[in-house]
Amino acid sequence: LRMSVVDSEISATTLVQQPTSIASLYVGDLSPEVTEPQLLDLFQTCGTVLQVRILRDIITRRSLGYGYVNFQNPSEAEKALETLNFKQVGDRHIRLMYQQRDPSARYSGNGNIFVKNLEDNIDSKGLHDLFKNFGSILSCKVATNDDGTSRRYGFVHFKEDDNASSAIEKMNGDKDRAAEDSALYVAQFIRRNLRIAALMRNFTNVYIKQVFPSVDKEAIESFFSRFGGITSICVKADKKGRVFAFCNFAQHDTAVKAIEESHDKPAEGLTDPADTLYIQRAQPRNERLVELRSKYMQRQSLGNNLYVRNFSQELSLIHI
Repeated sequence: LRMSVVDSEISATTLVQQPTSIASLYVGDLSPEVTEPQLLDLFQTCGTVLQVRILRDIITRRSLGYGYVNFQNPSEAEKALETLNFKQVGDRHIRLMYQQRDPSARYSGNGNIFVKNLEDNIDSKGLHDLFKNFGSILSCKVATNDDGTSRRYGFVHFKEDDNASSAIEKMNGDKDRAAEDSALYVAQFIRRNLRIAALMRNFTNVYIKQVFPSVDKEAIESFFSRFGGITSICVKADKKGRVFAFCNFAQHDTAVKAIEESHDKPAEGLTDPADTLYIQRAQPRNERLVELRSKYMQRQSLGNNLYVRNFSQELSLIHI
């Protein structure tokens, strides 16, 4: 028996409605084309499936790349985790983990480690195999580019914090399973907001734009050396020929002073008197991508939602 997928905020295929203990699995790294019926066919081989749902963008209705599967019995969920984790569905290998309903457990970071300098051929399954001997793993993922190639870093979340500590102690600095001419870097995972907060407190590198096309390293150094010591300067141009630069100061306070006294103001030797300089903290690529994606989604949502009130009680959804 199958029910049709309901076009709501969360698409779902529901098979059985009964008050029973539900074991739920998170299903990640889904191909955009994968549907609920496909997942249903796959997971039914492991037991009675109560519900399958793929989360979708509320505006575009496109798959967000992950979903959930609810089984009737925990033992069936365990079987699926053991037999279907990293199985190829569509053009990707799905990643399974138990759904964690406790927010404090998800966000605490306990048992979670960060691994980088991985070999290019190590995928999420390979990373799992690399660390599985240290203890039970709740989830494991290697970060990838849009074309599916590895970004050579990933995350391993152990059930026990002691297992994570043991993995860090024994695997950090390992050269046998690292990329060529490097060693594995294994450390406690720190959430993005905490990393950004730390960067905000200690940054020394600034990003500079809206300058003359002729600006070079000497011009940047000539202007910004007045604020304090500089350790490095990089000047580049984008595809449109617009020049931008990075200037790394020796001290955090110096970088802050340069921003406070130069941003949105004319800069002699760098801009026309009528133009203003842009200078802000240099953002890591990942942080910048998250910010741009957030702004894009905000722009996409403008004009799509309409709030209506004070209409007649006799007005139905059909009339609207």
